[in-house]
Amino acid sequence: MKFLKRITSRFSKPYLSSLYSHAKISYEAVKKIRNVIEAYCEIDLEKLTKLDAEISEIEHKADKIKQNIRSNLPSSVLLPIERQDLLEFLSQQDKIADRAQDVSRITTFKEPAKLNKEIKENLIKMSEKVIEAVEKYEKMIRKIQITLSISPPKRELTETFKQIEEIEKIEHEADLIQIELVRKIFSSKMDPVNIFHLSQIIHTLDDIADASARAADRLRTMLYR
Repeated sequence: MKFLKRITSRFSKPYLSSLYSHAKISYEAVKKIRNVIEAYCEIDLEKLTKLDAEISEIEHKADKIKQNIRSNLPSSVLLPIERQDLLEFLSQQDKIADRAQDVSRITTFKEPAKLNKEIKENLIKMSEKVIEAVEKYEKMIRKIQITLSISPPKRELTETFKQIEEIEKIEHEADLIQIELVRKIFSSKMDPVNIFHLSQIIHTLDDIADASARAADRLRTMLYR
């Protein structure tokens, strides 16, 4: 119970709502990544350009929330946690939307390569795994927000932290798909330019899942200090 009281003292502040809003907006950007990857597989540059504009707009909204949180944070003396710790957590969370925008932007740099069925299927599978990681992360932040609105906080709060390990597990699964994909690409008959372009997309796609895992880990570190 002491642990729960400590969490309440640290996170029952108005900025928790803004942190969740930021996480939610970031997830909105990531949800479009499946469509981006499908458009890439279909060699639909027009659709990729449209999706990139949509994701860019969402990422801009996430940036505005981030800037608002930073501007309205009181000094560390008045915060129940270190100001720098909170800012580092926010920075990791912000990379989720940033990397989603990076993926969509990279796909528009050149006409997509013609991919074989196996690479297409694995690329879509990876996008789904990345979305799964961010969805789990968004739900975890939402769970914390809801639970801390209850006084005293219920035992459900401790259950949400088990999701951090689940996020890390999903991120690892995305890593494994990435490794297999890169192997398939380099053993294919694609030309070097397309191999490089697709490798950049895959690497940046994996960065999205990595960002959600790092943000979750940063949250865990903050709470256990």
